Amino acid sequence: MLHSGIPNAVEVYELVVVCIALSIVAHSSTDVPVARLFDVEDIAGVPDRDG
Repeated sequence: MLHSGIPNAVEVYELVVVCIALSIVAHSSTDVPVARLFDVEDIAGVPDRDG
């Protein structure tokens, strides 16, 4: 991509890297709350936090 000849290739590359990194952080930090919201523990057979 950096040697593709497109204008501003470095800026495009940096933007893509930042977007991917932020996506990883956002998805990995919200998976547990979202799973609890949809009661995935019951489906997966995970015991409740209370015991």
